[in-house]
Amino acid sequence: MDRPRPDTARPDVSWSAVAADRADELASTTRRRIATLVARLRAEHLTLATAESLTAGLAAYLAIDEPGAGDVVLGGIVAYAVAAKRAILGVGHDCDVVSSECASQMAMAVQRLFGAACTFAFTGVAGPDALEQHPVGKVIVAVRCGGVESVREHHFVGDPDEIRFQAIITAAAQLDDLLDAVGQPGSFGSGGSSSVTPTSAT
Repeated sequence: MDRPRPDTARPDVSWSAVAADRADELASTTRRRIATLVARLRAEHLTLATAESLTAGLAAYLAIDEPGAGDVVLGGIVAYAVAAKRAILGVGHDCDVVSSECASQMAMAVQRLFGAACTFAFTGVAGPDALEQHPVGKVIVAVRCGGVESVREHHFVGDPDEIRFQAIITAAAQLDDLLDAVGQPGSFGSGGSSSVTPTSAT
């Protein structure tokens, strides 16, 4: 009986190289998306602050790294531990820290602390391990412009860095959508009521 012959036509695929290419592509896309957003906020004379958990300050770093960021970015807070979310950002003790309510409270608190027109807030699970009942890749993004808010739940796939990049890309798009929907440049204060959109998975 003949032994199977090796398939010499099959390419030698390095999955680590494929993963690295995907991570590089996500990183580049994230930088471009944040650059576009910072340019828009600057042109519309709007400021930005961030409240971050799983993204670990990456959104603020990328925004600050853009030309003209000094006219836009006021600052950010990384509140990774549950105790930090509660002590610094005022997240309620009865609030699940991976929830729309938590993300909303984070976004509102950082807006108040910095006096920013617009804010991002991120909470969720980047991995590698799940958190209680919350799976890896579950991310809640809250964005605010003045007193108007959009909070959405997303489900991403990838390693922790890839999940962080996807969260930031999504937040930038979410903030763009909110700006398109609710006002003219320069019209946002920090007061008013909030409107939370239904959660959606991506």
